Amino acid sequence: MEKETTLSIGWQKFKVVTNALSILLIPVVIGVLAQVVNASLKGDELSARYIELAISVLREEPNAETSNLRKWAIDIINHHSEIKLSEKASEELESRVINGGECSPVIDISGKVSINCGGSTINPAQLKALQDKLKTMPNKANQRGPK
Repeated sequence: MEKETTLSIGWQKFKVVTNALSILLIPVVIGVLAQVVNASLKGDELSARYIELAISVLREEPNAETSNLRKWAIDIINHHSEIKLSEKASEELESRVINGGECSPVIDISGKVSINCGGSTINPAQLKALQDKLKTMPNKANQRGPK
């Protein structure tokens, strides 16, 4: 009989210790996870800000004084984007101004970055699909023939 009492007291002590540990560890684990999520979101927000800065540089008229700055802006876009600019697109951006509506990166709640231009949002998958479709389309300008 004495052995059963010792065993149940041991289990009771184990239960008290595990309950105390869970009460202490659960808030710590939740705090660490919240910190990881917050750091990830801040990183995405920082990437979006860098892309905004790069786009503002590329909106300015290119000249000899800003050629290195434009190359930096293109490198920033490639570094912070899931889909990199092609070599040809990079070369064009070095010598041309970005025209058109106001474009800015957007971060959704899951942390995915997309581009919003004039109210239309393009996510990286849509952009890639559009690029692939454009590559397969025949060039209509070359098929018209002489005027």
